[in-house]
This record gives sequence, C-alpha cells and structure tokens, in this order.
Amino acid sequence: MRRPGTSLPAFPLMVGALASAIIFTGVGPWAIAVGLLLVLSSAIFIAAKPGRDILYLAVGSCISACTALYHQPPSAPVGNIVTATATVENAINGRVDINAIIDVTQVNGTVCKPFKARLGIAEQSLDLQPGDIITVSGVFEPCDKLSSIPHMGAAAQASKADRLSASIFVRDNDIKIIGIDNSLRYSLGRLRTRIADACYASHLSPLSSSLLVSATLGTGDAALEIKERFRATGLAHLLCVSGFHVGLVAWLLSIILWPVKIWPHAGRLRYFALIIGVWLFAALTGAATSALRAATMITAFYLAKLLERQASPYNSLALAIGILVAINPFAIYSIGFQLSVSAVLGLLVFAHSLNPFPIRRHTLYLVGSFVTVPFAAMIGTAPIILYWFHRLPLFSVPVNAIVSLIFPLFIGISTIAIASGWSWATHVANNLSNTIVRICDEAINLDSGLSDIFMSPAALIGLSAVIITCGIAININNLKLKVTLLVISAIAIPLLAIPPERIDTEIIVAGNKNGNQIIIRDSTSCQIFCSKRKLPIAMDAYFRAHGIDAATQLINPFQKLITLNEIKIGYAVDNTYPDTPVDILMVGGRYKGDIDTLLDICQPEKILIGADATPTLRTKIEEASRKRSISLHHLATQAFYLRP
Repeated sequence: MRRPGTSLPAFPLMVGALASAIIFTGVGPWAIAVGLLLVLSSAIFIAAKPGRDILYLAVGSCISACTALYHQPPSAPVGNIVTATATVENAINGRVDINAIIDVTQVNGTVCKPFKARLGIAEQSLDLQPGDIITVSGVFEPCDKLSSIPHMGAAAQASKADRLSASIFVRDNDIKIIGIDNSLRYSLGRLRTRIADACYASHLSPLSSSLLVSATLGTGDAALEIKERFRATGLAHLLCVSGFHVGLVAWLLSIILWPVKIWPHAGRLRYFALIIGVWLFAALTGAATSALRAATMITAFYLAKLLERQASPYNSLALAIGILVAINPFAIYSIGFQLSVSAVLGLLVFAHSLNPFPIRRHTLYLVGSFVTVPFAAMIGTAPIILYWFHRLPLFSVPVNAIVSLIFPLFIGISTIAIASGWSWATHVANNLSNTIVRICDEAINLDSGLSDIFMSPAALIGLSAVIITCGIAININNLKLKVTLLVISAIAIPLLAIPPERIDTEIIVAGNKNGNQIIIRDSTSCQIFCSKRKLPIAMDAYFRAHGIDAATQLINPFQKLITLNEIKIGYAVDNTYPDTPVDILMVGGRYKGDIDTLLDICQPEKILIGADATPTLRTKIEEASRKRSISLHHLATQAFYLRP
C-alpha cells in the first residue's frame, strides 16, 4: 500500500485548504487547535520524503487563508429600521411565505460595504426573481442570535455557510422592485426561468413539471409537501442538482460523443467536450456546491484519461475538496457540502467492498450495485444526517435503489414529451412521477427509520471514527493493520453512548421587532410568556429536542414578576413594572415610564433591552445603567440564555 502523500498528490492540497478554512473561519481556540493539528500531522506524515507534497500543502493553506480573510462577512446595521437597496440572489416560495438571499449595496441611500442577508417575506403576492434590484425597509437582525441556545444552531450554521451578515423579515408592501441586474450570473438565472416556464407550459402534470425543473435546473420549484416526502425517504438529493445529475449528464455526453473514437487523433478531443459540457451544465444550474464538486472530480478523471494516466477516484475527490474549500473556505459549514463529500467517500470506500459479486461478473455486479451503492451512501452520510436532522430513514436504501432506476427514465421521457409534444410520452412521464411519489408515501407509512436522535459532538466523532476505521479495514489486506483498526473502532464505540448535555432547568429570553418571549423549561414541561399571542421566534427544534409538544403549550401574557429557583425576573412595559428588587429586568419596547425610577426600585443585576425597543429608549437605558454599573444585554442582537 503506497503512502497517501505519493499516491494521492491532491491530499496535501486538501489538508492545507481545510486547515486554513477551520482556523480563519472558526471561532475560539478549538478551531485554531484543530487546524494546526491537521497541518502538523500532515507535515509529519509527508516529511519522510519531502518534495512537491510540502508545496501542495503550503499552496492549499495560503490560498484558503487569503480567501477566508477576503470573504469574511462584513458587519450589518442591526437593530434599527433602515431602507436598503439590494439584488436578489435567489428566492424560494414556501408554504405561506418567501425566503430569499439578497446582496445589500446601499443602506439609507448611502453606499456601504456589500453584505449578504436572508430576506423573509410574510406573503407570497410578490414575484421575486434572481437579479431583481429591490429596496426593502425593515430591521436587520444577526443571523446567529439563537446560536447560544442548545439545538438551535442549524440555522446559524447555514447562515455561516452562505456568508450571511444579517436577516430581515418584512411584508410585501415593505419591498419595491426598482430594476434588474443584467450581469451574466443573473442572465443565466433568467434563462433557467424561461426554460422552467416552457416546462410548465407543456402538457406535463404540475407534479411532473416541478420534479423535472427541480432536478435538472436546481430551481427548488417542487412543492413543499413533495420536498418533505423526498427528505423523509432520503431522496432529497434528487430535487437539487447534485453529483447524481452531473454524472448523468457526463454519461449521456459520453454516449453522444462515442462515435468520435473512430478517429485516432481526434478521439481524445471528446474529453475536452465532456469537460466543457459538464461545466456548462453546472453553470446553467446555478453552480451549486455539489455540482461544482462533481464537475471537478469528473474534470480530474477525464484529464487523466487525456494524459493517458491512471485516475484515482480518491485523488479526484481530494482535489475537488481542496479546490472548492480554497476558493470558498466557508463551504465547510454547508450541510449540503458535508453530505455531498461524505456520500461520495462512502461510495468509494464501501460500494465495491460490500458488493457480493466480483466485478468480472459484470451483470451480477451491476445488479448488486443497485443495493450496495445507496447503502454505501447511507453509511457515509449517517453521521451528518443524524447530527443535523436527528433522524435516519432506513428505507432510503431500497427506495433509492428503485427510484434511481426510475428517475433517469422519468427525466428522459419528460424531456421527449416537452420537445415533441407526443401524448404517449406525456402519459408515461406523468405515470412515472406519480409512481415515484407513491413509493415515497409507502416508505413513509412503514415508518421504520430512526427518529428523534440527538447526538452530542462526542457521539458524532465516535460514529465517524467507527465508520472511517471500518472502511479502511475492509479495504486493506494487512491483517495486523486490519485488526488494529478494528480495535480502534471498538474503542470509539462507547463515545456513541455519550448523550448531548442536558440541563433540567433553563431560561430563554428572545425577541425581534414583533415582540419578546420568555421560555422557562423544567424538564419536559415549560412556561411560555409572550408580549403577544404568538411567539415572535419559532423554537420548534428546541421543543422537539426536549420532548415537548409545542402545539399544546399555552402562551401566557407577560407578568410583572416571574420567579424560578429564587431567581426573580421582572418585566417593564407601558407604565407598569415590578415594585420589588429583581435579579433580571427586561424592558419592553413599549415602556413609557421613567428609567431612573425604574432602576432605583428594581435594582437589577442585569437588564435585558427588548428587541422591539426604539433607539431612543435603548440610549436612555444604556446611559442609566452605565451610571449604576449594571450589565446590559440587547435581545436585538443575541438571545439571553440562563441555566439557574
């Protein structure tokens, strides 16, 4: 077995890029320690035979460090009502609202350092398209304001992956479309929209049209109910442009260009055409991270063919990871990127080893692959799925095996139906889409998946270690090393039993411009206090993690005084406030009384300024608290979390 530094020349590049990405985009000493450990271990490993490997390690580290510093999200003006000018990067219709990513270039008519923000619109009456230039009026909020609350970090993770600086939630009358960006990026987006419109104008059913558009153009047009069904059965990758679709395009192009092989000198030129075709498809579909990863791997494979060299799939994967992370270090926080990489690694490590038929028996080997390929992908992605989504659909293996056969046929027949208008093709395509959905429904009804699994970081590390060591063990012939790896795997198994940290009693105070809320949890029961009849901030993930049915929880109006474990929490609103000293005082945005009198009577140790407080009220509280040396906490920027 050759040394990875020699057999995988892209491995040092990948390690260097990952190390710098962790160091320069992470938070705290742990990120620095992990990044330095990666660099040090890799450097020691390849130091025995120094050469280009050290150069690749340095190049990956330097490029990733520079791009991480360059792409650091700038600060956004949070907490105050502003009018911003921005360009819509993408927009997705939800069940009752619209979610979009916008690039902000001006705030209150003044040019600012461009930053990205998540835009939520409460209605669906506005037709937003990528490339629309808009003005939006509202209050920007930090994307990570709930990150301090256990089990509420997934949204902050996604925001970090997208390099978002803030979030803003408005109604459609707070937005005006004032122009269109005609750059190439958004011109391709409008081209996708026109192609999608042509699909919807065909005789295909709405279900067939939405599945085809989502799978081939990456527009996310599938209805929310369909997305939930595909997600529940492990088929979500089919509704976005992933490695599956890029590989399918490469396969179709290779069939179309196969006759070129009859010319001895021109035959190798088809590899250039394949590479160009794959990258054009990736660009047309929005250059999703999974598509770029697959396109990079395919490019490495065909370049090796062009140079008449043996292409290592592991080296192609390492090269793809290294290049993508070097270009965008924040990609390591993307759950889609993590799933994409882990799925491919699972396929490379387990798909061939678990196939019961030898590769020389091609037909039987292919039949076995329909089961082993989705099973290998499930093994590779299991740690990521369990950690972030808290469930693992066990029926995803047979469902993927069946649907992976049907879906390419569905795409092909649907394309023929749109291009030709033949009624038989339309009928077959509609039946195929209905069959796919019925298969999902049957798998969901069987409900045999693991659910409500909340893993600790230690359990995540343990499960990953078990999978990695077992994967290496089944792919090597050295008996001593195989036994050593299996022993390491057995040692890591106890980590799986370490549960996430549980606290019986917690106090969470959060809010936004619509109001404030207090959640006091005692084991599986909790009290909810809110300035309105509806929680301004959804806490579904938190409730689910603690076994609480949020639908049955009563929302109580705020009380002037709330006591928990001898901790007194006071609430001041309008002209009312507690007439006794308190430990924590929250001042709502509608408080109209005198601040000095309030603080003299309540004598709080900490003041929580409501997220709906006006700038004038915030200034008065800050000045009064400064005189009395009282610590402040702004709910507009960060939720307050307390463990009594």
